[in-house]
Amino acid sequence: MSANTSRERQLRLERKRRRRAERKTRQQVQCDGRESPVQEFVWSQQVVVAPEGREASPRAMAAFDALGRMSDALMKLAEPYIYWPPAPGEIPALRAWLELGARVWNAVVRAGPGDNLDAALEVIQADWELLEEEEPVALKRELAERKRRLFSHDFRLVSHVRVWEEGKMAMVEAGTLTYVR
Repeated sequence: MSANTSRERQLRLERKRRRRAERKTRQQVQCDGRESPVQEFVWSQQVVVAPEGREASPRAMAAFDALGRMSDALMKLAEPYIYWPPAPGEIPALRAWLELGARVWNAVVRAGPGDNLDAALEVIQADWELLEEEEPVALKRELAERKRRLFSHDFRLVSHVRVWEEGKMAMVEAGTLTYVR
């Protein structure tokens, strides 16, 4: 990477950080004048699929429970790119970020440790206008590396992500599909 390209990337990242900081400041002002944010709910559903004639052992189920909620994992994956709790107008952008995170998560799990990841990431589509992202390819790679670094032991697939607003609360739901071998 040339020095000029490195500098351009650094400037782009600084602009993004500045925009995020400005958005966070606006969000704190819009928090109905309260110091603390509005209460939010985050939860997950998990489906475990066992081969016919076989049941998941209590030990296997305990291992799945130890992984935690998928909604929490997706929020952690997208943490550098999102603000929580979102301002009322930011629900569509939060949904877009978490859906992209879920697509990248599934691509990493399906690709495994091999070189199939680039091909899997290439086909991922997202609403780039909502994400305010100038370099989709670099973003997908960053998210994939973040998934591998933070959740290398988690091989669940994300079945769905829902984000909606209920009253003044942001609601996030993520489901997983896990196969027992």
